[in-house]
This record gives sequence, C-alpha cells and structure tokens, in this order.
Amino acid sequence: MDVARTRGPVSMAVVCPYDVETLGALGAAVREGIARFVLVGEGDRVVQTAEDAGLDIDELGRLVAVPDPQAVEVAVTLAREGQVGALMKGMVSTAAFLRGVLDRSRGLRREGLLSHVALLDIPSYSKLLAVTDGGINELPGVAEKEWILRNYQVVARALGVREPRVALLASSESEGRIKANAEAVVLRERARVAFPDMRVEGPIALDVAVSARAARVKGVEGHVPGEADCLLVPNIETGNALCKGLVYFAGAIFAGVVVGARVPLVLLSRADLERSKLASIALGTVLVTAEG
Repeated sequence: MDVARTRGPVSMAVVCPYDVETLGALGAAVREGIARFVLVGEGDRVVQTAEDAGLDIDELGRLVAVPDPQAVEVAVTLAREGQVGALMKGMVSTAAFLRGVLDRSRGLRREGLLSHVALLDIPSYSKLLAVTDGGINELPGVAEKEWILRNYQVVARALGVREPRVALLASSESEGRIKANAEAVVLRERARVAFPDMRVEGPIALDVAVSARAARVKGVEGHVPGEADCLLVPNIETGNALCKGLVYFAGAIFAGVVVGARVPLVLLSRADLERSKLASIALGTVLVTAEG
C-alpha cells in the first residue's frame, strides 16, 4: 500500500509506545522518510522497548518522559500547539485517548463527529477500498452518517480520488423498512446536494458494490456498482468484521485513521500487524500534508 506521498517527514506524537511491533513500525517510517516521532510516556519503559526493538530513541525522534496518567494530555497539548501534526495511540486505552482528544477546554475537538476510515489494499480488488465507520460510531443515524461521509471526503481528497464512489451498504438493494436501507435512501438524496463531487448510492449489498458481474446479474445500475471506492457501513460491527475478515482471510493490507479532530489520529489495535501500523502512519501523514 503506497499512500505516503508527503513533502517530507511529518512529526507525530505517539502515546505510551510500549510494544515492539509499534516501535518497529516507527523505525520503518523513519527509514522511509515518512515521519519523525515524539514518544510520550514513561521514559525508562520507552527506552527499554526501543532497545528490545533494536532501535535507538534518537533514530526515531525525541522522548518526552511523563507518567502514564499525563501522557495523553501532554501529547494533545503538543498537537494543539502545532508541535506535531498527528497523534498515534500506543499502549493506552482507546477511551482514555479519545477523552483527552475530545476534552472541551484542552482537547482537539472540532465541529461535528469523529469517525474511523479504514483503507484496504485487497489482492483481488482493482483499487484501494475504504470502509467507514468500523471503529468509533456504534449505530449512527442519518445525521451522523452525513458527518462520516464528510470525514471520508477529507481522506479521498488527500489521496487524490476524484469523484469517489460511495456505496451505502445494506443487505440488499430493497428500499423497504429495514433501518439501514431506509436511511440509505435518505442519505443518498441529501448527498446529492451536500457532496456534489461524490457519487453516493444505496442501499447496495456488498457483492453489488464491488462486483460488476453481481451488479449485472442483479440488474443494478449506477456509478457505484462494481466500482466502489468506499463502503459506508450501517454499524460498527459490520465495519469491524468486514475489515478484519479482509485482513485475515483475504490477505488485505490495512491502514486506519480517525478523522474529524484538529489533527489525524492513528488509532490501532494491539493485535494489528506491523505492516498495518506502518500503513496507518503513512495514511496519517498524507492527511497532514494535504491539510498543510
């Protein structure tokens, strides 16, 4: 997955970087000229982890040694003051990380909604495929999905995707009373006005969204069937399971960021592979560069 089209290394703060795979991804990002890092957390523990990964702190950037309870606040302050262009979550809970980001007086809150955008390089698909939102919003309604679309638009523009094709995912193309299908009908009509440079269609089942053959057999026409750049999922379970299924069963390379705050947030699972962590760092830096 080649998404790191930046003008030079971006500075990124990493909160509590205490696992070897994360440090390995940081080292690879530095070697490839993608990013430099500010490592925020307990100094001795960061240094020991770096040594375990065969790295020197000076290779990665710089260390800001603080107790764990202060690490998120310090990293957020660095971002708010413009000292770093993005944040990355290490061995800290997602709830604590986001609580610091969303603090009303000292955080990085903007108008609107945070949402997660996953970008997948799937061997059997002809282009990168985005899935949103499988990480933040549990059961978004139409208004929330409109913000999720807006956040995806930021990613699409940063990647140079012109007129991105978005499938409003559902179990079928029926416009019946199923919640996801009914909301897709409302959202696609709103999107025609709110997002004139995007092709937003739905409800669309997964097979139709990504397979021209399935669309042809089912008689579904439009700009999106068989050509989706993005799948907007109806709930967090669908997005989470879809992304993990593509990674573990289809060999996809995964990158993920949270969009909607004042800086991009690289928010990963402890179980994510090193290559996914590196790809996520690269995606975060592309967003920083595009906004800069």
